[in-house]
Amino acid sequence: METLFTFGSDRQFPYQRGYLTIEARTMQEAINEFRCRFPNPVHSHLVNCAFWYSEPEKIQKIKDMKNLGVGCHEAINLFDNSTLYGLLYCEQSDLDTGDKEFDEVVTACYISPEEFVKHQNEPYYQLCRFLYTHIETVDPKNAICDYTGFIEKHQRHLKEFTKRHWVRQYPDKDDFCEAWIGELHGYLAGNATSQNYRDLLACLEESEKSIAPHQSRGDIVQGR
Repeated sequence: METLFTFGSDRQFPYQRGYLTIEARTMQEAINEFRCRFPNPVHSHLVNCAFWYSEPEKIQKIKDMKNLGVGCHEAINLFDNSTLYGLLYCEQSDLDTGDKEFDEVVTACYISPEEFVKHQNEPYYQLCRFLYTHIETVDPKNAICDYTGFIEKHQRHLKEFTKRHWVRQYPDKDDFCEAWIGELHGYLAGNATSQNYRDLLACLEESEKSIAPHQSRGDIVQGR
């Protein structure tokens, strides 16, 4: 089901004028997903857009008119399983996922858009959302993900993290990746303190900024 969100000229909106669409099972899930991605900076219970629509005829009319001449900013499809987030959304259940390189299992728990909104200020859920939306899937049918690629992408910052938080270090690249896959499994299972979750999330967000400083808004793959 497609839901369309429009924007006016208010600078607190994520975009000025135009619209974006979210494909989800229900309009309410689309609204919750929107609230996760674009929280209202003043009133957290409000949706940070001008209006939203689910009627196909109204949606098509807005698309034709481009809403103040700007058009579509994003077309988000939660059914796109190219990320772990999309895979979990499609399956609607917890999954034992594998890595494309190492024989390691990472259990990922399904968290609905409603749950993410409800717990959006809790470190565990914040880290889960970051991981789910940044880890790519390479074989959705068999729940195989690119954990190795994710770790290699962020390895400079993750190495600094291990120096501060781990007793044992892993100078070998493969050993480092394998150790971090196991570590991510533990984090997703809830086996860390709130401060651990905050620290790792801060590490990964800083890494993401350094890798893609020109990207200003999350980059949740479409899926996001």
